[in-house]
Amino acid sequence: MGAIVDLFGDMARIALGLTPFSFLFWAYVTVLLLVCGPVFAQVAPRVVDPPARLIATDPLRVIVWMPLSVLALVAVTVAVFITIIGALLMPIVGLLVGMAGYLALARLVGERVLAAWSALTAPPWLAAAVGIVLLRLVRLVPFVGAFAHSLLAWIGFAAATACAVRGAWAWHRRRMPDVVQFRGETLVEWYPDGDPADGRPSFGTGRPVLGNVRGDEDRLPPPEAPDEA
Repeated sequence: MGAIVDLFGDMARIALGLTPFSFLFWAYVTVLLLVCGPVFAQVAPRVVDPPARLIATDPLRVIVWMPLSVLALVAVTVAVFITIIGALLMPIVGLLVGMAGYLALARLVGERVLAAWSALTAPPWLAAAVGIVLLRLVRLVPFVGAFAHSLLAWIGFAAATACAVRGAWAWHRRRMPDVVQFRGETLVEWYPDGDPADGRPSFGTGRPVLGNVRGDEDRLPPPEAPDEA
């Protein structure tokens, strides 16, 4: 338990900017982000785009998720620290979620800045690179830079956590039985083109199928083959 308390104590000091500033460490992290960040933003849009879209379209939800993301991090850390595998995976998962959120925010900032300068749509890698430079420069502002940079990183982490939880819940729902997954829903299907192999009506004679659970459509029997004379 003492190790967990020390871990969160160190994290709190870093978040509040209470640790000594090292320009060498700042330069190392900045170069690392500029090398890996634009490439990641370009090749993994399905990871970076959802948090960026959430920050841009629903900032209130991100604000709500800021304390929830910390509570989730604490709960998961305490839960996984009791196992060796969990203790090894927890820093990796937290780093990946934090990196996705940071790059999402950086890309969003870069897109807004480049859009103000040019009417052309910037590619994801360029927007991410510009955003990373701007966010890292915030860290150099005296007195308030550390806290402001940590707050921005926290916003990105909260957005990425919200998207990760939503994705995990959607993954879980897709593996539920259809009768549970679609309980209370009415499936309406129309087959205007027909399907000769399945006995569907031909074009113009399609009919709706109402009230069926997905996978249990009211299929018609295949047409009988004409008797050969």
